Amino acid sequence: MTYAEVIRLCIPDADDRLCEHILWGRTPFPMRKVTGMSLYRAAWRWERARQFGITVCEMCDHEAESGEKLCLLCKTALSYARKERHDHSR
Repeated sequence: MTYAEVIRLCIPDADDRLCEHILWGRTPFPMRKVTGMSLYRAAWRWERARQFGITVCEMCDHEAESGEKLCLLCKTALSYARKERHDHSR
């Protein structure tokens, strides 16, 4: 089975673009091996969020802030990292 076929078991109407997003953006691929089960779980989490109208954080699977692409935890961590980088570049 291909990765797209596994994803389409959970999301039958998934186009190629969504399949690639789930593979590359919702699993540790290509840094680690992705099993069929972990790929299916990633697709399932994405589909459940979509069914409930929830925007999923771009960096993790938590619910994103309203109108945002990041959850509060990731947004705070990214902001802190940017501040640290800015402070060290002086």
